[in-house]
Amino acid sequence: MTEIIFQFDRRNFADCQRHFRGQDRDEYYEGEYAIDAAEAIEVIADKAPIGASSIIRLRSRSRLTFRRTPRHIREDGIDLAVLWFVRRGAIRISAAGGEHRIAGAGDFLLTRSARPFFMECLADGDQRHEVIHLTVPTHIARAFIPDSVPCGFIAKAAAGRVAVVRRILEEIHGAEEPISPDSGHRLLEAALSLVGEIVTEPSESVAEKLTIAQRRIQGVLRFIEIHLCNPDLNTAMVCRGCGISPRYLSSLLQMHGTSFRTLVWGQRMAKAREWLASSAASEVPVSEVAHALGFKSAAHFSRRFKRVYRFNPSTCRAPRRDGSLAEEGVEILGRHGE
Repeated sequence: MTEIIFQFDRRNFADCQRHFRGQDRDEYYEGEYAIDAAEAIEVIADKAPIGASSIIRLRSRSRLTFRRTPRHIREDGIDLAVLWFVRRGAIRISAAGGEHRIAGAGDFLLTRSARPFFMECLADGDQRHEVIHLTVPTHIARAFIPDSVPCGFIAKAAAGRVAVVRRILEEIHGAEEPISPDSGHRLLEAALSLVGEIVTEPSESVAEKLTIAQRRIQGVLRFIEIHLCNPDLNTAMVCRGCGISPRYLSSLLQMHGTSFRTLVWGQRMAKAREWLASSAASEVPVSEVAHALGFKSAAHFSRRFKRVYRFNPSTCRAPRRDGSLAEEGVEILGRHGE
């Protein structure tokens, strides 16, 4: 559920400087906030808190300005990164004496409370301005966004990941039912990870940087993972599905440092071990795991499992007496190629 941070109209907009940080003054940071007098003034900000972070939607029908100066930085000592995603209108920003830059609809903008800047929120032709933004403590953001990324950084809408992050934030903000703290943090980590990719690779997408061979191997690995539970999965099926020759498939897998048999059986064994370890015998019998992962019989599965991990599948649900999990199974897998 969202909470209103502030709401201004013609009756109270001149008092916005005292109230833009919320009732307890625990949102944003100090600065010079102003709303231009206009025929229609409607400014509202609401938030969805996630731990120490907040996802905030800001809507307005008039020009807003905000200035953060060295004095403000010294006085409040707040260290926040704010990730702005423009939905309507634009944001014009200048930071550290630089030129004005504009983030338009669909663009991404980064501001930092520890750096001076001046920004203007501008309405579009229909007198609408809307952004959704994330305020996150810098010590958390630093794990994803390098300190070298400057205040005022802009990524254009052409970077497809910008829209993905915005949708994640919108879904959390607009959720009709409460999201658990753990789920909220995982979603934010996913969003911040994508932002990290955006700010470190602003000029070209990952897909553009991949070679043809790299894109092909990604397609092969995806096809194998999707069809891993098919007992008839073989190289001919992969070649037909990916539109490549058997010789090229072998070459791609050699580049990936594996063979088809090693890759398929290794993935099946890893998934089987994970599945068995996360479920009780009464919930998922070993035979069900075997058939679900493409083995033609439970006996066939048990033999391969024991060959790799040196213990029976049924014992995977409880720790071994010495507390180990037979990590040497990886080496055995490589020697047998299955």
